[in-house]
Amino acid sequence: IENRHRGQNVVIHLEATGDRFGVLINGMRLNSAGLWRGRSFQFDVTPMIKFANANLIEIAGGSGSKTIQKIEMRFYAKGFFP
Repeated sequence: IENRHRGQNVVIHLEATGDRFGVLINGMRLNSAGLWRGRSFQFDVTPMIKFANANLIEIAGGSGSKTIQKIEMRFYAKGFFP
């Protein structure tokens, strides 16, 4: 993520189908239970981001079929998060 985004909130927007899945940023799990159920999620990943460096985003799933329809990284001014 480019250094010009430092000072902004970094939000991952994910739309997916399937039973359960987990999301990791740079090896850190986003959700404490490890698994999410549903279709659309937004995660504030700002504390996990390495600005001016490469970042690893991992989507992990349990058994069954899963489909990722959309994954986006969005940037918001501090104090603004949908």
